[in-house]
Amino acid sequence: MIDEGVVFGGRLVRWGDVEDVKAWSESFREAEIENSPVVGYSMYGYAIGRTTPLTVTYKSQKYVVLQFFHRNCVETVYFSRQEYWPFVKAVSGLLGKRGIIPEWLQKLIGSRGN
Repeated sequence: MIDEGVVFGGRLVRWGDVEDVKAWSESFREAEIENSPVVGYSMYGYAIGRTTPLTVTYKSQKYVVLQFFHRNCVETVYFSRQEYWPFVKAVSGLLGKRGIIPEWLQKLIGSRGN
C-alpha cells in the first residue's frame, strides 16, 4: 500500500480505480495425529498396522479475506486478524487526509463491531 493506491503483484491499482471491496473472515483447522507403524508375526503369517494415536496436534488459523473490485479485475488478499485492522486504519488515514472516504471504506470501518 502506498499513497497513490495499493500494489498487487507489482501492479499499482490507484485508490480512485477501486470500485468496491468485500470482506469476510474464514478459519482453517487441521489435526495431526502421531502414531507408529507396527508389524506382528505369528505362525499364520504377519500383519501390518498402526498403534493407537499417541498425540493429536491441532492447528487453527483465522484470517480476513478482502476482495478488491477495480476497473481491470478482482484482486484477493488474505490478512491475519492482527494485520487487518492496521491496514484499514492506514487506508482510512491516507484517504481521510485527502477528504475522500469511499463507501467501501465506510463499510469496512463500520464492520469493526461484527
